Amino acid sequence: MNKYGMLAAACGLIAAAAAPAAAQESVLRLDRLSVGVGYYDPIARDDQAVDLRVDARFAETVVWKLQPFVGLEATTDGSFWGGAGLSADFYVTQNIVLTPSAAVGLYARGSGKDLGGPIQFRTGLELAYEFNQRGDRLGLGISHLSNAGIYSDNPGTEVIGLTYSWKF
Repeated sequence: MNKYGMLAAACGLIAAAAAPAAAQESVLRLDRLSVGVGYYDPIARDDQAVDLRVDARFAETVVWKLQPFVGLEATTDGSFWGGAGLSADFYVTQNIVLTPSAAVGLYARGSGKDLGGPIQFRTGLELAYEFNQRGDRLGLGISHLSNAGIYSDNPGTEVIGLTYSWKF
């Protein structure tokens, strides 16, 4: 699949995530709000920074266990990413939850790392402890931000961080 096909597929995935939920109700229902702080670019160490993140997950299931979410991410060197995608929860034990996610969004470099272009994909994996009856979680996660080769330069970067999420 070429870079334009990948971009079209990602945009289609986001549209498919939102359409069934919007058809069921006029407004998406917020299921979980997560905030996080992390270490930006810990592997390549080209442009290290502190990463701050907010993700809102919605209650509607698109297909199987996949739920739509929107996220915003900013670094202390002025980089910014905002996008939407899908995630799913897998309970390893009664209180341990593994959550993979994938999203597409727009990236603004600021004075931070050049990721090759404005369209960036974020994939992630979080392991969290759900510590109360209400469903609040404390988690440790890793995510990768990359343009998936749609631009000639594709350095990518990772973020390792802690998250706290509230169940609504």
